[in-house]
Amino acid sequence: MALIGSRRLPSLFSVVRPKSGQLSVGRLWLDERSACRVTPDTRLSVNGCFWDAGSMTADELTSLPPEESWLPGHLHGPVVLHESESLHVLVEDAEVYPVGILVHVTARFRSLPTLQAQREVRDQVSAFHYDPAGHRGPHLRYHARDEQHRTQPPDPELADAFPWAHRSGGRLCRLGFWIPCEVTNAAPLDYELDWPAQQLRSPFHVSQDQIDQARRAARQLWPVDDPPDDMCIAAI
Repeated sequence: MALIGSRRLPSLFSVVRPKSGQLSVGRLWLDERSACRVTPDTRLSVNGCFWDAGSMTADELTSLPPEESWLPGHLHGPVVLHESESLHVLVEDAEVYPVGILVHVTARFRSLPTLQAQREVRDQVSAFHYDPAGHRGPHLRYHARDEQHRTQPPDPELADAFPWAHRSGGRLCRLGFWIPCEVTNAAPLDYELDWPAQQLRSPFHVSQDQIDQARRAARQLWPVDDPPDDMCIAAI
């Protein structure tokens, strides 16, 4: 195991870490005594909590929501994605930062009468930890765009947004999805919420004008802080 984090050298990339029941941003700092190279197979240990580096793309490792240092602009909802006698799903809103978009989705079940039924939904919501691409829980997918060409047609392939601060309790699930992008020119406009276990697939769209208005409203409060001195990150 190679230790990362005891010396303050330039950051390599960011990593998610649990904090008070939610996910927040930590930043990896290379120990000058280490020769550790993080690969897609690497598991990261952050203050004793493990994370699979393979579940993050290079963009996600270098750009995570700067929630502690920015006031985001907002794409205001709600936008109803699914409504039936048993399940209601909507986009509450989306936070817009210069480096990406954080989409908030809420799912409400009419009835989960047993602890087993609640556990099954909770397992679906957290399944991305174990199978990032192929799990049967909720995915938010989007059509990526080339940041060099604002008017270029979107990539026909759907990309997976990164799950961010999912929570499930009782009959209510709150889901977050992070899309790292250069918002000025490359913010996705076309999305799809896909939840295979619930047989749910719902597309939705935002306009470039909505993105631009939200981006202009975002405001940086202060520079991003260095990680705390007692934060220990290791590559295993």
